[in-house]
Amino acid sequence: INTGSVLQAASPATEVTRLLDLIGVGLNTLRGFAVLLILSAALGVFIALYNAMQERRYDLAIMRALGARPGTLFLQVLSEGLLLSFAGTVIGIIIGHAVTEALARLLPEAQAMGLTGLVWPAGETWLFAQALGVGLLSSLLPAWQAYRTDIAQTLAHH
Repeated sequence: INTGSVLQAASPATEVTRLLDLIGVGLNTLRGFAVLLILSAALGVFIALYNAMQERRYDLAIMRALGARPGTLFLQVLSEGLLLSFAGTVIGIIIGHAVTEALARLLPEAQAMGLTGLVWPAGETWLFAQALGVGLLSSLLPAWQAYRTDIAQTLAHH
């Protein structure tokens, strides 16, 4: 058919493989971008907790002087990191779904594709576990520093 007419024969298996190869590059790029975003979010949470811990060093020393145990301070800073990560995930998912739904209602092309922000994909449930993991990892060092707060030295330098 390819040599004798203006038509062109196509093998569905070959064409689907070519299409998936083209899409695969885009998906790998998106995955790489997602990993970069997760790492930058982890770094942001770490920096926020580290700075907050440095600013509250005196308060933590006062808490220790009033009888708080080192483990209590460790758990407080750790739970703060988990709470920040969880809240950020919830807000991000809400905003993402709202923007998706707004685009689906405003753009005819999105309506034709059946795009909606009202559907909860099963994969999004893992975002919470991943966010808590990122929050846990990024808050370990500040929590450890809160645990090791030297009461006398901190109170003397304030």
